[in-house]
Amino acid sequence: VRPQLTNPQDLHVLFRKQFELCQVKQGETIACLSDLSTRLEYVQAAFSVARIMGADIYEMRTSAVPSWTRVGVETVGACKGTVEALKAADLLLCFHVPLFTRWLKQVRDAGTRGLMIVDHPDDLAAHMSTPAVKKATIYGSQRLRAAKTMRITNDSG
Repeated sequence: VRPQLTNPQDLHVLFRKQFELCQVKQGETIACLSDLSTRLEYVQAAFSVARIMGADIYEMRTSAVPSWTRVGVETVGACKGTVEALKAADLLLCFHVPLFTRWLKQVRDAGTRGLMIVDHPDDLAAHMSTPAVKKATIYGSQRLRAAKTMRITNDSG
């Protein structure tokens, strides 16, 4: 087990910074999607910060535990009503790996913003994004979307 160097009380600060980057506003609804391996302190920090920022928040917990080695697991896609609830949220905090699932595409297509939080607390602190990184990422995404062709090279040619 990896020791945690980040003070557990600092999670509140990290979640506040992340919610500000996600432009969480008063009256928005945040859905937390957790599983049996989710760190309880992450859900608690999200609840606390959402309340302070005036957002509504709830937790939906699934019994499936996807991981980096098992992507595409339909954690909520098979459960009645869950996708509809997530589509109605303004922001989805996913505390496991939802990548390559049909339900995530449906939720994102409905306009719900998404944030995946799966890292160790020390990594959350060390890799916290900045407004400049977000701006550069959005710019790169727009440029890629507008491209007609792409050439990828490496040192081998």
